[in-house]
Amino acid sequence: MIQDNLFWLIERLPPVETIKLRCEPDYYGISHIIAAQTGRKNPPRSFAGWLHGWKFTPSFHVRQLAHWGSYEDMHLVATEEQVKILNGFGFNKAEAVGLPFIYSDDVKVQRKQNTLLVMPSHSLSYTEHRWNQEAYVKQVAKLKPYFSSIVACVHSACVSKGYWVSEFEKHDIPWITGASVDDKNALQRMKTIFQSFEYMTTNVLGSHIAYASYCACKVSIYGFYAIYSVKDFINDLFYKENPDLLEKSQTFWSEEWAKNNFPEFFVPPMEAIERQQWGADALGVKYQKSAKEIADLLGWSLSNQVQGYSQLCYRKLENKFKATQKQLQV
Repeated sequence: MIQDNLFWLIERLPPVETIKLRCEPDYYGISHIIAAQTGRKNPPRSFAGWLHGWKFTPSFHVRQLAHWGSYEDMHLVATEEQVKILNGFGFNKAEAVGLPFIYSDDVKVQRKQNTLLVMPSHSLSYTEHRWNQEAYVKQVAKLKPYFSSIVACVHSACVSKGYWVSEFEKHDIPWITGASVDDKNALQRMKTIFQSFEYMTTNVLGSHIAYASYCACKVSIYGFYAIYSVKDFINDLFYKENPDLLEKSQTFWSEEWAKNNFPEFFVPPMEAIERQQWGADALGVKYQKSAKEIADLLGWSLSNQVQGYSQLCYRKLENKFKATQKQLQV
């Protein structure tokens, strides 16, 4: 079976450990990483937001940088520029600390030369897409003569929906599941995967470009570009609450916009070059804090825990009261 060719990679990866998600810093296990680095067995509940993902579009809406919470909450972002943008929206409790990905522990694996990692566009559990998966995978299959090995990394939501998997198997390309938001070891998993391959190619802009570049992969955007549409996100609760953001975001989904803003990545995969410093800048490495500083910013001290839980209870009661008042007015 073609999946047997993945043993060399699978044996390097940490186990998948499902965790309960209480707040944004729990996503992809970053709170567990900080807990381990500060000598804690388990992470306390965090009372701050921590932005995940490389923001490659202009910031015109507060929810691009502060997905949840209010101006009263602490928001951790990647760069000082993002802090200034949040301040402009009245969110003055913001701190530049870099993205969570850079806090995952360093891994020591031997990178396999002349290998290609393929990361196609991905769905989420609540989105639906109409990409021509067969056409893209055919283009990838034509790259086989140029690489000693090609492996696809498919998002967990796509695996659940049946996206991409059958197409890669049809063309004898082994695949592995990527990150899951509720996996304690997700960031470590992805760092290990990126550091195992010399090249990475994709068909859409996304955080994986910055992550792979930071891990010294030679990154390219190649093949039929994946286009998103507003209809794809009809069941997305985040965009239901921020419809104006969804409408404006369409501008940045086109291949033309991607080529105009990131032309250096549009090359055949075998011609891609290393851009590690670019990746470090994109992820905010120069703003990285110590694990202890992050723990303090997340509100893990005893006094901040008491204050955080008090505010949480107050907000729940306030929301419940507002909901009751709304029902009485009907």
